[in-house]
Amino acid sequence: MTSDGPDHDLASLYARGREAWPDIDVDIAEFARFVAARLQAHAADRLDGAALYLVCACLAGDKRALAAFDQRYIVTLAQVLSRLERTGVSSEDVTQLLRIRFLFGEADRPPRIADYNGTSDLRAWLRVAAVRIGISLQRKHRREDPDGDEALSALADAAPSPELELMKEISRDEFAAALRAAVAGLEPRQRNLLRHQALDRMSIDRIAALYGVHRATAARWVAQARDALVAGVRRRLQARLAVAPERLDSLLLLIESRLDVSLRPLLAAE
Repeated sequence: MTSDGPDHDLASLYARGREAWPDIDVDIAEFARFVAARLQAHAADRLDGAALYLVCACLAGDKRALAAFDQRYIVTLAQVLSRLERTGVSSEDVTQLLRIRFLFGEADRPPRIADYNGTSDLRAWLRVAAVRIGISLQRKHRREDPDGDEALSALADAAPSPELELMKEISRDEFAAALRAAVAGLEPRQRNLLRHQALDRMSIDRIAALYGVHRATAARWVAQARDALVAGVRRRLQARLAVAPERLDSLLLLIESRLDVSLRPLLAAE
């Protein structure tokens, strides 16, 4: 949080949202409840106030917000995902599933945009989700039509060319080395927190009970540990590849989505 305190941070985020979406009304008390945990886990200047404002309005069921979100973030993904067609996956199917899961929810699960924490680019965050849906649909297609088997790696074409270039540049060994070094560079408590979550599969409530702290404090500690780890991987890959940090961001979103799986063997070996 800034030195001006939580009230200033909240007001600043809310003002950014109002400026970006002047035709959408969000009650400030509702917005405060929505961003409270995010402000506890991250500095306010790391949060995207405009995106959080729109997400909050969508979760409240605001029709203008839902329409704006769909047009700004989901409809525009169709062009990015058009290359999925050659794998037997319809980009329309992907975007429709994304729309259902992230804006409206399915079964007993609430809309998944509630999981957006405000620290990453919302469009890149959704693109990662869309590619993962595409992978899932392509695997299903392959099971149903084994003669239509095509390389799953073709799904990487759904990523913009800068990310694709980086995927080709970064070998499995380079990433593993960067991850190992980043884990070693963490504080002992940060490594333990990640071990509890990734290896022991402990919930935030169980971690809070283990350390004798409030669950919000435990959530903030875990978020800070994950942020420190991803930042460590970014620094090492950036030094190795000599590229600007922003070029790594979308790729690191993909890495972060599989972070627990990558961490387990490393943490188990300690």
